[in-house]
Amino acid sequence: MAVAEKPAAKSSSQNATQQLALASFAGAAYIVAGLCLVLSGVPTLWDYWLGINEFINNDFLSTALVMLVSVAVGVGLVAGWRRLEGPHPLRGQRAGSFIGAALILLIFVIVFDWIGGRLAYTFDNPQDFIIPWSVILVLTGGLLVGVYLLYTRPGFGKFLVRTEDGGWFSTNAFKYNQGQRVRRATLIALLVVVALGLWQNLRTGLFARGNWEILLPNTDVALVGLFNVNYTLPFLIFCLCGWLAWRVVNWPGFADFLIATEAEMNKVSWTTRKRLIQDTLVVLVTLFLMTVFLFVVDIIWIRVLSFEPLGVLQINPQTAKQKQQVTSDW
Repeated sequence: MAVAEKPAAKSSSQNATQQLALASFAGAAYIVAGLCLVLSGVPTLWDYWLGINEFINNDFLSTALVMLVSVAVGVGLVAGWRRLEGPHPLRGQRAGSFIGAALILLIFVIVFDWIGGRLAYTFDNPQDFIIPWSVILVLTGGLLVGVYLLYTRPGFGKFLVRTEDGGWFSTNAFKYNQGQRVRRATLIALLVVVALGLWQNLRTGLFARGNWEILLPNTDVALVGLFNVNYTLPFLIFCLCGWLAWRVVNWPGFADFLIATEAEMNKVSWTTRKRLIQDTLVVLVTLFLMTVFLFVVDIIWIRVLSFEPLGVLQINPQTAKQKQQVTSDW
């Protein structure tokens, strides 16, 4: 009986891994399609088809409006994702979907932008149109098959489950009712640091202007990957860093540290406002008196040690000061 149960258990594990791989690839395709719609489809419809940019005639205002529309579309796509995911998604499906989407986008950028751009310069004759596209399609298909085979490995499935259990792809808060003040302050501080860094980069012109386009080899067709990079890229970076900051303050190890910090701060006996003012005045007056005392003692000892019968201090302070004020000729 024990021997007969082993193949069934192994087959069940393989089926679970394949289901996770298929669900992850379906989710990755949904995420990639949603990103293309939000980052490229909506701005293309806004600018080239509807011509709203020319109607508004204000680059910043038009970009802000199209970003608001894109955010609204993105919220709708997230709601659709939650409905398609169902009440009981597979463990590791979210991690697999997001990691798969990142791998698909990376493959697309490497093959079409980097390799495709070099093939376009190598085979610039229109009659050689089929050569670069054959290479691109073969590379894209091979890399996608390789990613799928990676997802079907049981070890990678366990990695996805561990990654998702870490909470990086979940909106759930860890011990949300504990350490709220310190965690919120930490989150705000992280966002302020990110915002100041992005603002400084915008002022110095680090982000390029215009659209990020990928020219298809041996064609005049350019795929717009990102509209108005100088506006949309800082916004995307801020959103990504905001999500990471939220997950950091809800990471169990760091969250427990912040909770313990607030608990220790609550044990501190804070002084009253009146006592704080009195103690501050005492410290300031003491510093002033000590400064005056040391200044007077320093002057007295300079006079005593400069007295001629003693001859301890051979240098006249006034003469030395005059020599220092004289400008050197060289």
